[in-house]
Amino acid sequence: MEVYLRVLENVLAAGTPALILVPEEIDLIPPCIIFSFFRERFNVSIDILHSGINNKKRFFSMYGYVLEEMKIQLL
Repeated sequence: MEVYLRVLENVLAAGTPALILVPEEIDLIPPCIIFSFFRERFNVSIDILHSGINNKKRFFSMYGYVLEEMKIQLL
């Protein structure tokens, strides 16, 4: 996993937002823990998309990503 995190550091350093696909096994971990891990490690704006959120939240989350206000999007 550390290899992917280093690549993510390079992507963010270049000013590009990143989409991260969370494996199903990690999906067993509560989203707040995953969110906190990425927030502490990279100190950028992060959002989580999952099947349990409503369409309005999903729209604004993706809109923030397209405008590059959201730097990391966890799927």
